[in-house]
Amino acid sequence: MSLAVFIWSQLRHRSYRAAALATGIVVASVSFVLLTSSARTSSLQVQGSVTANYRSAYDILVRPPGTAASLERREGLVRDNFLSGIFGGISVKQYHEIKTLPGVDVAAPIANLGYVLLSATATVPLGRAI
Repeated sequence: MSLAVFIWSQLRHRSYRAAALATGIVVASVSFVLLTSSARTSSLQVQGSVTANYRSAYDILVRPPGTAASLERREGLVRDNFLSGIFGGISVKQYHEIKTLPGVDVAAPIANLGYVLLSATATVPLGRAI
């Protein structure tokens, strides 16, 4: 039996399957056409410059001496999460002095004092379950 004979016999004897398949394809096609025709295109126009309106996370950053990386010295950038590897910080007196400077809205003393590796053990008796 060739493929063409097989397909023709399926279409003749099981026409409901072919009709269901054709209906599904038509419904999917019509739905896609209606969905794409109702979609609206939006656009965004930027006026001005980013440099004029950009504000960094820190206006002034005070850290212990010798903690600036080579990238920071060369490019004037502070890497993400830079505080994770720096220990120490400023004193409370220095914090209060910075806080009273004109133009300072918020001062936040941040210091990394250390870290702790947590571990725990738990004994689960399995005698009754086995």
